[in-house]
Amino acid sequence: MRLFHAVILILLAASWSCSGKPAAGADRTGAGASPMQYATLLTIDQQPDYTVVTVADPWNAPALLARYVLVDSGCPVPDNVPDGILLQVPLASAVVFSNVHAALLHELGHADVVTGVADAHYITDSVVVRGVADGTVADCGTATDPDIEKIAMLQPDAVLFSPYSAADGVAARLARTTVPTVMCADYLEADPLGRAEWMRFYGRLIGEGNRADSLFACVAAQYNRTKALTANAAGRPSVLMDTRYGDVWYVPVAGSTTDALITDAGGTNPFSSLGHGDSRPLSAEQVLAVAADADVWLVRYFAPAPMGLAAFRASAAEIPHFSAARRGDVYGCNTAVSPFYDVVPFHPQFILADMARILHPELADSIAPSPYSFYQRLCAR
Repeated sequence: MRLFHAVILILLAASWSCSGKPAAGADRTGAGASPMQYATLLTIDQQPDYTVVTVADPWNAPALLARYVLVDSGCPVPDNVPDGILLQVPLASAVVFSNVHAALLHELGHADVVTGVADAHYITDSVVVRGVADGTVADCGTATDPDIEKIAMLQPDAVLFSPYSAADGVAARLARTTVPTVMCADYLEADPLGRAEWMRFYGRLIGEGNRADSLFACVAAQYNRTKALTANAAGRPSVLMDTRYGDVWYVPVAGSTTDALITDAGGTNPFSSLGHGDSRPLSAEQVLAVAADADVWLVRYFAPAPMGLAAFRASAAEIPHFSAARRGDVYGCNTAVSPFYDVVPFHPQFILADMARILHPELADSIAPSPYSFYQRLCAR
């Protein structure tokens, strides 16, 4: 009789844990998920037995790019799940196309989930780099020409892939495999916090929904504290971004994350009225006509050593004609040594703090300390 009771208790416990009613199974995927606050392309619908995640099509609104149904591993798939790509979570293995996402998985405590990467030479996450070196993480080619056969042979639980157009050929090739493709369209969010909020989805993929929710709450709180400080700051310095690439200078316009960062840091974007989207290509002459008198110049560059102001002024014929260059109000971010591209997407509070200190030095003591200082004033040499 005791054995019978024990068996019944075990069966009841198993049934209870897979029903989604208690905290056990649901906690892994983030029980009681609140609606998205900033992301516009992502929704998470937490049901008792499963989670539905939808990704809007950024190129074909109001269509969907993908719908995912997340079900706890080890639990039967409920009969009432909607149509979508089934993902049993937490994922045990994934091929990741971007260091940004590999680093986030590491931050959430699951770098071991990464069993393959694209563009291995661009990966900087320490755990993944070691894995590529010792062969435990597979090099799956480039993001534009991945080794589909190798990915299929790895049999990962999913591929984390950033689509680049409505008719992405790589996405189509990945779709022909049996491996589920997670469309990482976070980079297409206009709001810096909107992009960062996608960590809540990625956390649910690896069984860290609650942890990801808490991390994002901290990111948003820090970001919004800095934003509130600059909202009433004296003056709104105009900000010129980057430089000409070849014959084209890509300037941020309204609706871009860069435009939002400039505004939230207490500055103004001289090009916000030139359209809506991510950026607009202009000639150096056109940029000079609009922003010759910009107050501050923020420049990202890639070099083996820090750039000096004299070298910067001599790097292109138009540069000395900008008043910020003549005054020395130029701040550089050397992406060869700075983790700018790896950190900023999911931690925009750090770049916002950096920009706010530059634009409003009078607020520097009130802005929370940051582990990063991306931009440094160019030395006079």
